[in-house]
Amino acid sequence: MILPSFDKALKLAQRLSVLDQKTGSLIPFDLNQEQREILRCMLEHQRLVIVKGRQIGCSTVSAYLVVLAALMNPGLPICIIADEQVKSEGLLMKIKGWLKELGVKLHKDNVRSCILANGANIDAISAMSTSEDDESRVGRSKSYGCIWGTEQAFW
Repeated sequence: MILPSFDKALKLAQRLSVLDQKTGSLIPFDLNQEQREILRCMLEHQRLVIVKGRQIGCSTVSAYLVVLAALMNPGLPICIIADEQVKSEGLLMKIKGWLKELGVKLHKDNVRSCILANGANIDAISAMSTSEDDESRVGRSKSYGCIWGTEQAFW
């Protein structure tokens, strides 16, 4: 998977906005120190497990990495897996908002997935998805080149 340098990733982030949890208004995406450290590690390592405290912006910077991966890797299948479907869909919604801010056209766009014009696709699924016979359906019949698993303590 191709990803940008840390400096280029920081520069692109400046073009995006995030929701200020205190005011409810959109503000520029200015990565805090923890987010910068996480982003640097994500760009340097193929696999990364982050054990962290709450509310440091890890989900936001992880969503940003998905944006970078989708933009720079045409045709890349990407998966967001959370403990609940609604959580993975919320993260996908954040990603699609950023893609819209960047002027990226989507070939397909629904609640659970999107396909960029470059063919990269992002699916939002639940780690708890089961079939009628209690067999896991997570990621069934797909091979993903980038997987973001979040809220794993609840899996």
